[in-house]
Amino acid sequence: MNGTMSYDSGSSEHIAELRKSSWTLQKFKTLPGLVEKGVDGPLRRYDGQPYDPIRYELWEDAWEHDHCVLCGQMLMEEACDNYAIDTGHTDGSDWICPPCFARHLSLKNDAAQPMRTAAKC
Repeated sequence: MNGTMSYDSGSSEHIAELRKSSWTLQKFKTLPGLVEKGVDGPLRRYDGQPYDPIRYELWEDAWEHDHCVLCGQMLMEEACDNYAIDTGHTDGSDWICPPCFARHLSLKNDAAQPMRTAAKC
């Protein structure tokens, strides 16, 4: 998903797919990103993949936030009330906020429950 603004609100198929990953609770950290020259803003997170330096620039701190793949809650290095949180569950690529993880992926909860809307600005 990374970078798209479409969120799956917890369909059973999506939950089953997410359960195949290994999730770790951790603080979000700003990451490098690849930015297309002449375009404002990060194009994609940089994970060490090869890129064309003629077309893209590598910015050390371009990937400054991400979103929960289920509800869209923003995660960033510095949390702020009702806007962004700084800790979530990650598989190294995607992020899930703690409420969605507890609701959909916790071992204590085998049945997907209805989603609630996350607080956003």
